[in-house]
Amino acid sequence: MVGLWPKATTLSLLRELRSTSGATFGTGVKQALIELGLAITKYQRLLRIQDGGCNNRSQQMLDEIANTGHANWSPHDHTDWLLLEIDSDVMLRPEQVDVALATISPESGQNSVVQLLMGKGKTSCILPMVALELASENLFRIIVPRPLLLQSAQIMQTKLGGLLDREVIHVPFSRKTPTSEGMIRAYDQLHCEIQNRSGVILALPEHILSFRLSGIQRLCDAKYNEAALMIETQTRFDKDARDVLDECDITLGIRTQLIYPSGSQQTVDGHPLRWKTVQSVLDLVFSYVDDLTHRFPNSIEVVVRTGLPLVYFLREDVERYLVEQMLLKICRGQTPILPVRHLQPSLQNDIHDFISKSIVDAKVTARVYSMFQEKRHLVDVLLHLRGLFVHGILLSTLKKRWNVQYGLHQTRDPIAVPYQAKGVPSPTSEWGHPDVAIILTCLSFYYGGLNMAQFKRAFNQLAKSNEPSIEYGIWVAEGVPEAFMNYNGINAEDSHQLRELHEHVRYKVCLLDSYLNSFVFPQHAKQFSRKLSASSSDLVLYDPSGQKTAATTGFSGTNDTRHQLPMAIKQNDLHKLAHSNAEVLAYLLEDRNKRYVRMVDPYTRRRLSEKELLKKLFHPGTVQDPHSCIRILIDAGAQILEHDNLGLVKAWLDVDNQAKAGVFFSDNHRAMVYYRKGAMMPLVATPFAKNLEECVVYLDESHCRGTDMKLPPSARAALTLGPHLTKDALVQAAMRMRLLGKSQSVTFFSPPEVHRGILDVRAATPGSPLGTLNSLDVIRWLLKRSCDAIDQLEPLYFNQSLEYLQRIQAGIDHPNFLADKVSRESYLDVVRTEELRSLKQLYGPKYQQTGADIDSHTFAPALRPYVREIVHRRVDFQDCGIAIHSSTLEEVEQEREMEFELECVREVQLPVHFEALEVTELHRHIRQFAKSGTLRVGSNAFEPMFRALQKTALGLKHGTVTADGMPAKLLVSTEFMRTVEITQPNDNFLRPCHWLLWNPKDEIGMLVSPEEANALIPILRYSGGPACHLIVYAAPLTRHMLQFNSIDYYAIPCLPQDFKVPIWLKVELGIFAGRLYLEWDEHKIVMSYLGMKASEQDAAEFVPAQCTESFATRPLAFLHDWLAVRRTGLDFEHTPVSFITTRKPLSARHSFFAQPAKDEDANAEFHRSAPTDQNVEDISDDLDDDEDDLNEFIFQYDGNDDDHDEFRDAAEDFVVEDTTFFDGKAYEQAEDQDVVKK
Repeated sequence: MVGLWPKATTLSLLRELRSTSGATFGTGVKQALIELGLAITKYQRLLRIQDGGCNNRSQQMLDEIANTGHANWSPHDHTDWLLLEIDSDVMLRPEQVDVALATISPESGQNSVVQLLMGKGKTSCILPMVALELASENLFRIIVPRPLLLQSAQIMQTKLGGLLDREVIHVPFSRKTPTSEGMIRAYDQLHCEIQNRSGVILALPEHILSFRLSGIQRLCDAKYNEAALMIETQTRFDKDARDVLDECDITLGIRTQLIYPSGSQQTVDGHPLRWKTVQSVLDLVFSYVDDLTHRFPNSIEVVVRTGLPLVYFLREDVERYLVEQMLLKICRGQTPILPVRHLQPSLQNDIHDFISKSIVDAKVTARVYSMFQEKRHLVDVLLHLRGLFVHGILLSTLKKRWNVQYGLHQTRDPIAVPYQAKGVPSPTSEWGHPDVAIILTCLSFYYGGLNMAQFKRAFNQLAKSNEPSIEYGIWVAEGVPEAFMNYNGINAEDSHQLRELHEHVRYKVCLLDSYLNSFVFPQHAKQFSRKLSASSSDLVLYDPSGQKTAATTGFSGTNDTRHQLPMAIKQNDLHKLAHSNAEVLAYLLEDRNKRYVRMVDPYTRRRLSEKELLKKLFHPGTVQDPHSCIRILIDAGAQILEHDNLGLVKAWLDVDNQAKAGVFFSDNHRAMVYYRKGAMMPLVATPFAKNLEECVVYLDESHCRGTDMKLPPSARAALTLGPHLTKDALVQAAMRMRLLGKSQSVTFFSPPEVHRGILDVRAATPGSPLGTLNSLDVIRWLLKRSCDAIDQLEPLYFNQSLEYLQRIQAGIDHPNFLADKVSRESYLDVVRTEELRSLKQLYGPKYQQTGADIDSHTFAPALRPYVREIVHRRVDFQDCGIAIHSSTLEEVEQEREMEFELECVREVQLPVHFEALEVTELHRHIRQFAKSGTLRVGSNAFEPMFRALQKTALGLKHGTVTADGMPAKLLVSTEFMRTVEITQPNDNFLRPCHWLLWNPKDEIGMLVSPEEANALIPILRYSGGPACHLIVYAAPLTRHMLQFNSIDYYAIPCLPQDFKVPIWLKVELGIFAGRLYLEWDEHKIVMSYLGMKASEQDAAEFVPAQCTESFATRPLAFLHDWLAVRRTGLDFEHTPVSFITTRKPLSARHSFFAQPAKDEDANAEFHRSAPTDQNVEDISDDLDDDEDDLNEFIFQYDGNDDDHDEFRDAAEDFVVEDTTFFDGKAYEQAEDQDVVKK
């Protein structure tokens, strides 16, 4: 047995000190092991002191000498902390212990957060200390912002995975995660196992909120078993979890929320004028830029660049002048926005008051509405303009910075999204208000232009238009070489010619608007009908019964937002650390940090380009130090827009020829080194990891928080300022210089718009000294900016807090909502809110208090103090013109709600794919109708078309579609309306109308699904004189497609030679199918269906017919919205049906009804159906001649369940010879039975 016993090493002995080891010690053994550990920590401390002295790190040496360790804690009580010191080679400092103890067990006994200065070891020391104490008894979760996830995981694994042997896991969850019983039980089991093993769960806020919302979403979807399991699991988490929030000022930020949209997705109200009005208004804004620059040289900054210039508003005087001039021009009818030039001046003044004043007299509103009573779409334009001007949406969005606060995401839908930092688009967030998203999308395309793929798509669309040369002439009207002036001279197959043309026109606003109106807004400017929401308040574990206290704690380096924390958590800073805020400001006010540099050319006074800025860094030329060189650029103000990180470092090395390499962060957030010769590798793998003296270092805006680099002790950094910078953001950026209070320094670089703001603040401050600006002026400006930012978010805070309290109260009022149906409906009525709102709801003038009084007595006793507090703050809130744009109490509620929407940046998780319903066999009543032409009364195999229209999501939304008074001669099969498994109507999955079963004797038609048509074909072929015909149909979307309007393109069996379709069928089928073109002889009958009649004064003008029955109370408005549903992704404004719905004048001489040329007639000629080979060839030729026709009625689902609205053209898969439709062979079942989604 000698030598076989395991060898006892120092590490094996120390491992027994772990709180999770389960070891039982004899007398004095544990004390001896603790003494061994203490001796090791002392030895490590001496080695660190020696290392600091040998490497001239005086500050490190002084810090180690000052910290003898274990002053305010006992290793006997916290043995895990002793092992943490040994394994991490650190000595815990007294303030770290104080913050850790306050996080573990707050003195208040309630949820709380504390502040500790940046660089004091919050993530590297305090978080592991807290985890070691709390994970032993609880389900312990550390919640961090997404950008810090990887860094936090690496640190926690390093600190806890060695001697301490603690497990660290990350369990993501999103709306795409399956919610089957097995999956949820596995998710719960993971948490149970990590709790039993005293491990740590590293979580993101959106993952926590997503699981909470998913259970409620299953409840909304009537999946009660899944909902019950998920909600019960969430209840256990709320009971057992103990959460710690890192960087809680971000995690608990009130700007962000998680949204689960649901229901039918519908185009925004007022389309397509909703976005075309925005485009016209923006065009008007940019037309005033030169005039504004001349009149207000000190109030506006214009950066000339390729395409439209970047505009920065510096003062309110220029904003007021711009708005006044725009309103004057619009109300005089001098723009295409409103055709009011013919109105009397008094009526124009009424319009001016309506779209410019927050409070409008009821008589003025009535007169304005009556002016456009017969053109309701212009009322929507007026309401929209009121929102843009009165609610401040236009100026609010114009003040945001492109590529810094908003822009496009390369892999998401082409709609502007919020940016997390310069050049870093949010992966899932979106703008909460539709008009904000529309304006910022337009600006993003105006500033960024079209890429080559987008330009090709726009050019191909141009070729399909009726008059491509006219539109093309607008594209190339200015600044394009003569060689590209003629549309017929452009070869779409010549990639070189297209690339050259693309460079000349990619920034043309007319081209950009055309692309936006064709491919972006019609398809993506949509909203869901309902939503579930969760905010930062839902991250705080709160028990109204009071049985659980201090379940959520956290810390951060700044506490500027302490007054806007969720109601259930408070800021409780340690008295010893009360100086933290003043400490950093004191650093910045020291003489070495007072340098201030304007980012302008000293001779021309224009803004420095980015290359000129780099030259300025090489020769700063400040008064205090005219010869020093700056090699660290901290871009907190996001002033580097034209270069990416690597490109800037390359340009910097060209300027600074003495630097050996450049350090920057790559797209995957990894610190990289770029050598002058072109080599590139991670920073940790280079000799510069511990010595950056010979490198240039660039920290972009997204890495100004949480980044830790070993910068030289005497380093000097350039710190850029920006118009939206606040004190906490600047302090976080400045403290990347860990020795800022000792030996390192910063120099402030100010762009023109910030410099003007600093001068204004200095001028408004009594007793401010004259002379050179310095850090004192910067801090004064920052404090004002921070106060303004907090004030701006107060309305958002009110709304989020009240919604959270209402959700909590709903759970208290309806504890049995999982089992009781009535309780469930009442509960969902509170937690599920309406998402889709009309323009009138958003912007219409209010003449009574819009917000109901909130009675605290309707809430549970535990919630009443919070309710009273939020109501009291709401009443005391003073409007200083920043957060809201109203001057009276009657409008305050409405405007605060609007501000909530304007500033809302929300994390959105879209619904996952839907399950396709199984195809049923052909109903016997439809089979009977096909053979004999008789219909079974009361059958459930079909229903009238107008009744089917009434049941759609749009029909339910309007609530005005009436099917009872309409003739039931056009039917829709039940199978036609069945596509996917849904709990409520969803118009995204309506089938296109391609197959009509027609009984010519009784003049009854029935729309059937492709599967039903497949089953009907052999019946009609071989039944021997069937009573019905199966006719191919496609809704005319262009003038050339009117050949389908006769509804005799092809039929089985063939139609008689004298067949003529009744005109009512054209009209009704056209309405349901969403056709855009019609013949002039149908115009009057269509108008009659829509409840309109010719005016007695002017036969060309149509007015509502009082006695005529129509299928809807507001048929024109309904049809306009229905076209948007049916024609997703297609701009239909310049079509005959759109002219009808917007009541624009039409005549027989209009170009819509012009006869095609003879050569076009020859190409468009078609033959009636007959089952012969010659007919097959004719049909094939027709389809080849008109690609649009083929694209309309032959689609193939691409199988991608994530994109519900995408189609793939199946023309290449369509082979006439192999298609049994034409040769009478038996049909084979298709392999892919997925429904076509529309």
